Amino acid sequence: MSAKLVGGAVAALVVLALASGCTSAEVDSIAAPTSAATSKPEVLAATPSPSLVESSERDLVPEGQYNLGGTFFAPLVDSGPIDGARGTTTVSSDGELASYTVAANDEFEKILARFGIDAQVLINLNAVRRVNIFYLYTGDILNLDPHTITTVGTENGKFANDPLPDPHPEQR
Repeated sequence: MSAKLVGGAVAALVVLALASGCTSAEVDSIAAPTSAATSKPEVLAATPSPSLVESSERDLVPEGQYNLGGTFFAPLVDSGPIDGARGTTTVSSDGELASYTVAANDEFEKILARFGIDAQVLINLNAVRRVNIFYLYTGDILNLDPHTITTVGTENGKFANDPLPDPHPEQR
């Protein structure tokens, strides 16, 4: 910082101090700013947290949620049968929804509404065992549990064996 600029900054401080009611004795005690050449900003060393560096993708999922194919979601909740989603559900031993059996006249959008989820969640839960999640046949089983994507789900009485999404929870 040049001496002219430092002097101007000090003069501005004096004017501000006097305008705010400071006495000349108080103004004399105001310290002049230091020049950039003598004051260096403190540089903090970038030390990554070991817990973040060593964490796996699974550890970075918000507590109580699942990461399946890059889609985060909490355990599903069944709001009960509605028009267009009158199928039945099963519950796993841990009390979470496991599957949904499609009833006659069920509609994809209505099933999403029943469970309060967006399409990508249902697609990711069923991508391994179904060829087309949008085609629903009476009796189809839709997987609702991220831990059983390799073992639960049918489409028109058959199932596919497509690759697992990445990432995915541990399978049972």
